[in-house]
Amino acid sequence: MIDYQPFLPETMARPVFHALLKRTHAQGLFPCLTIIGRHRASKSLLSRSMDGYSLSLHFPITAANQKTLARTLDRLTDEVVVPAGGRVLPASGLVGSDQTAAQAFGAESVDRFVALKRAYDPDEVLQSDMYRRLFPHA
Repeated sequence: MIDYQPFLPETMARPVFHALLKRTHAQGLFPCLTIIGRHRASKSLLSRSMDGYSLSLHFPITAANQKTLARTLDRLTDEVVVPAGGRVLPASGLVGSDQTAAQAFGAESVDRFVALKRAYDPDEVLQSDMYRRLFPHA
């Protein structure tokens, strides 16, 4: 299962969510669970939240759909979500890179996080797969 969760400003949420569902369905990808959430902006360092809405799409991953799913979600992020001023939760194992982290959290926040990480964990003792995927050059 993969959770693809874009966050959009309130004014863009409805048309973008419609486009996401239309494009995933056109690829034969149907979420088995969908959740709409209302969010407020956060002052947390690595917050992906913004004043607006999120649409959490849970897709089953199979051997037959894994490549199509990953490619489709990457394209949706680049072609639909980001141009609309949105962000994508980078916690999924199929999506997310250092570019996604900068886009999701803001470049300044990422720079501050990396500086704190270097100061307090210079030997990189504390890390996860997501950290290595999102901050490969830290």
